[in-house]
Amino acid sequence: MAVTTTPTPAIAHDLVSTLLLGVTTCQRPLLLERLLASLAACEGLESCFDRVVIIDNEAPGTAAKAARTARLPIPVDYRVEHTRGFSSARNAVLDARAPGEAVCFIDDDEVATPGWAMAMQQAHIAHPRDVIMGSIRVEHAGWPSHRTQLPEGSLIRHNHASTGNTLFPSWLWDDATLRFDPRFDRSGSEDLDLLLRIEDLGGAIRWWPSAACIEPAQPERAGFDNYLMVLEAAAARYAGIMRARRERRLRLTASGLWKTTSGSVIAAVTRGDRRDEARRVATLGRGILTGLTTPLNLESRYKRNQ
Repeated sequence: MAVTTTPTPAIAHDLVSTLLLGVTTCQRPLLLERLLASLAACEGLESCFDRVVIIDNEAPGTAAKAARTARLPIPVDYRVEHTRGFSSARNAVLDARAPGEAVCFIDDDEVATPGWAMAMQQAHIAHPRDVIMGSIRVEHAGWPSHRTQLPEGSLIRHNHASTGNTLFPSWLWDDATLRFDPRFDRSGSEDLDLLLRIEDLGGAIRWWPSAACIEPAQPERAGFDNYLMVLEAAAARYAGIMRARRERRLRLTASGLWKTTSGSVIAAVTRGDRRDEARRVATLGRGILTGLTTPLNLESRYKRNQ
């Protein structure tokens, strides 16, 4: 199944846009309350964002109270999206935007640091045409902390970005008329598919670590084995998308075989941190090979994690 559109020329659009903050949520009202409280504590939120759109992806809407009681210095636009899915919820944010508005997504299981809003606005002013990816510090127990050691403003590729804590310029929606593909509603990786299409159009993605968020620990996600499960599934979806796009298949095959073999061998003869790293490499390789050798399964995951 093809999962991309035919590339078309990008249209120049270099104006700094007003910023819309988009939050999608489903059955996680306490996490949403925590996020909104962190946004209320952000320095200069009202000078950076015009409003926040909260999309509740569950009827009758478990997030209504959190949205209604949020003490934010900007208007809150609460809406319910009845079609369940990652892409449908994010597209509902796009439906709420006005022409010329850039959209910044932040996930409901994150919290913003005090300087987040100002840093995101400064990044957009410096690079109004580019996608801006802020940093996310994951604090789940047992998960490794992989931090991108790049200077602020560095260009990164699709495989180092996501839609969590990310600002998308207005030209993507107004001129290129992009949308999140609803075929990824249940599987996730709608962000990877979109970022690949943005790169097809000549769009750039920039790393902006000072626009920092934290993903606080959640007991149900604790443990290195949980991390490996998430990693393998993500690697399989990535390889499946690249296979469908007929891109990098030989390179990914070689990489998957090497990672699986070398990681498994090293994990068998080492202990401690070195063994964990070898297991991570082997798991990544297995995920890649799974994605390359089996049909792309867009029904494989629907654990709400927007």
